[in-house]
Amino acid sequence: MKEILKEELEIPIQKLPLLPAISVDEDASLKDVYLLMQEKKIGCILVTKFDVLVGIITEKDFLFHILGKIESFEDLKVKEVMTKRPIALKKDAKLHSLMELFSLHDFRHIPVIDEDGCPIHVISIRDLIKLIADFFPDEIKKKGVLKKWNRFHTDLQHETFSLDRSDSSGIKGELFFQPIGKAISNHPLILDESLSLSEVLNKMQTNKKSVAILTEYETKIKGIMTERDFLIKVLGKVDFNLQASSISISNFMTKNPECLLSRHILSYAINNMLEGRYRNVVVVNEDRQPESVLSMLDIFKYLADHMTLDHHEEDIVRVREKKDS
Repeated sequence: MKEILKEELEIPIQKLPLLPAISVDEDASLKDVYLLMQEKKIGCILVTKFDVLVGIITEKDFLFHILGKIESFEDLKVKEVMTKRPIALKKDAKLHSLMELFSLHDFRHIPVIDEDGCPIHVISIRDLIKLIADFFPDEIKKKGVLKKWNRFHTDLQHETFSLDRSDSSGIKGELFFQPIGKAISNHPLILDESLSLSEVLNKMQTNKKSVAILTEYETKIKGIMTERDFLIKVLGKVDFNLQASSISISNFMTKNPECLLSRHILSYAINNMLEGRYRNVVVVNEDRQPESVLSMLDIFKYLADHMTLDHHEEDIVRVREKKDS
């Protein structure tokens, strides 16, 4: 079965199909920022000062640090709430260094800058998973998506193959035939669909969860609420101070989300996510009761656990604060 060797991951990231970075000046308002994120359907915006990268703001920031915590935040300048001095990659960095950053941190977006510190790209965890899928057309792409299944559905799982890591380990194709349950590393947040918007937000913030599964009687899955749902469906559309406690979460959740069994293989999870353009899939038992949530970052970290990753220090930059000239 195919394996991408460690040496093959030393390709420059500039050779990858990367999109241009989308950025705003540090004096832009938060309203301008989230409207741009909604328009472009993106999860982060890079922040610049004199065109040089000085910060980053993500949908995660809006969920955990802004919504329900800062009143009248729309007119605040983005520099007041952004993550300052983000870690970035130089434009001539290697793919190996990119993978190392994603494996060590909970980043879902990594900026790429030129020699002057100006942002030119931003690479998401989705971009990385898509790239890996392109590396393994037989092991991933040819498996296709899995939309309809029953409790008797089975698939080949290569439990007999060695997944041991060596000094030269890259990415082994056998990994994509492992059950997705092996990649799950967290407990889900399961809430009742009758809760209000503010109650769900509070519980997600308290439990530090980017995803909540909404159920009826704790067993029947009715929907899923993610930080992307808050960005697209709530920001600018709901007066949080006046309405959030009286509106049901059912008005905003993504209803009837696609689910997979924990014994379904990773290839199906990857293909379903890429085709459906979502980052999380609900994992259920044979009775379709919720067990967990699998994210793209979970998948990559599982792959990384079976790889030998390192990076070149010269590839990575901790952005410095830009002084007024």
